[in-house]
Amino acid sequence: MPESLEEYYSNSYSLCNLEYSFLASWQGLAYPSHVIKSIAIPIEVLTVYIIITKTPIHMKSLSIPLLVCLICQILRKTCCDLRNYVDDVQLRTHMTSIRITVHSEAIYLHLEFDDEENKKYQVGYQKNRDGCCVRRYDPEKTSTKMIRNANFLTIFREDLRVILNQQASLLRKFDLTFEHYNFENQNNRIGSMELISAKIIDSLDKILRSRRIKFQVEEFEIEIMDQTRIPSILSHIDSRKLKKITLASAELRAREPLKIEELEDLDQWKNAKVLEIYQFKVTKPIKSFLRFEEVNIVLETISEVDLLFLRQVSDSNNM
Repeated sequence: MPESLEEYYSNSYSLCNLEYSFLASWQGLAYPSHVIKSIAIPIEVLTVYIIITKTPIHMKSLSIPLLVCLICQILRKTCCDLRNYVDDVQLRTHMTSIRITVHSEAIYLHLEFDDEENKKYQVGYQKNRDGCCVRRYDPEKTSTKMIRNANFLTIFREDLRVILNQQASLLRKFDLTFEHYNFENQNNRIGSMELISAKIIDSLDKILRSRRIKFQVEEFEIEIMDQTRIPSILSHIDSRKLKKITLASAELRAREPLKIEELEDLDQWKNAKVLEIYQFKVTKPIKSFLRFEEVNIVLETISEVDLLFLRQVSDSNNM
């Protein structure tokens, strides 16, 4: 019969042929760590001194965030509990709305907050021959920063990742819209919009998937070129908080009808109260939308079955 763990340690473990190895001992882990930390501590102290005393005047507003970031990184190295706390903590931002407007050579990020002054901010990421021009518009002033040799789409996606990963409170609205590239006559700009759309939707999907908790928002509005990505993105939203879904094609007229059957099994679709669909062809019968309290869609054609159903509803309301 196999021995229990206690019997193994009392009877067999002492008979094993053990060879002492420094790298396999606790000293092999502790001593190198002490050496590395003895080198790191003077560098970290020097970094704090440089941030406080040598920060240029036009960057003084960034000195506190830099110090906070440095202190957080130092605390992460202290013990596992502090590291996990620093990585997991999410501060309340008082943000209520995120709206993203995408053009072929610029992206605009609109943020609204529910603080005492109900501030609204807009950040523009514009393509420039030298890199990316970032402009921040707020109620008090406008500031501009040139990031050389950088792609405006890359800078925007990184900022979006930080914002969504730190968003722990409930959002009132999230809105993503694309410039209708059908208005543009140049083929290269049309291809550019399709590429930008694919990259932004891919980034949004990855960011929402990486969150520890599902994205909490009451009204979710999105324009999209590839409708096959809709189920994946909706699945990362907290179905208990979602009240309104708005889906639109980024093209002026979608080539294929919206595949609603791929959405009907999602909890987000079942729990939402309001549904709006634009620019997509809708071929499902009207009965498919009975679970919603309010529906706003456009039907290219209406069947006889739908007409009879509408008549029955109308007659029942008039009784």
